[in-house]
Amino acid sequence: MRIKNIELAHAEAFGQLQKEIYQENKFMLIEPDEQKTKRHELANQIASTDFLIGADNDQGVLVAYLAAFRQAYRRARHRASIVVAVRADYRRQGIASRLFTELEDWAQNTGVSRLELTVAVNNAAAISCYKTNGFIIEGVRSQSLKINDALVDEFYMAKILG
Repeated sequence: MRIKNIELAHAEAFGQLQKEIYQENKFMLIEPDEQKTKRHELANQIASTDFLIGADNDQGVLVAYLAAFRQAYRRARHRASIVVAVRADYRRQGIASRLFTELEDWAQNTGVSRLELTVAVNNAAAISCYKTNGFIIEGVRSQSLKINDALVDEFYMAKILG
């Protein structure tokens, strides 16, 4: 497994990974038919992300990514919202933990002291992964997602870096 920065040259591979993840994971915010697929859309997505890394498998295929978005205003610039996704057949292999380690190194070097995310309350595997990596539940966002016509709550989770 190799961790790498996702750059413009990886736009097609990144788009393919997102497509696969959105099709196999019902908990992602974006549904498969909402995905950006045009090269310029993917390029804009990559360029507008403050921190974006991925993990390649042994064949060099992108199988996971982690994106972080910093706040624009000075009073909130110390925090970053994150999205992490790992292909189903690569979960529970420590990939997310390796991505979180890289994220924390970046955060320490850029003045980010708070990492935050939301997760569907019924996504037990993701919640376990986040807790393992030091995130705590701070609250609930009631009926914030609509998955298969059912309203689903989300946990707010955060990690304060030392």
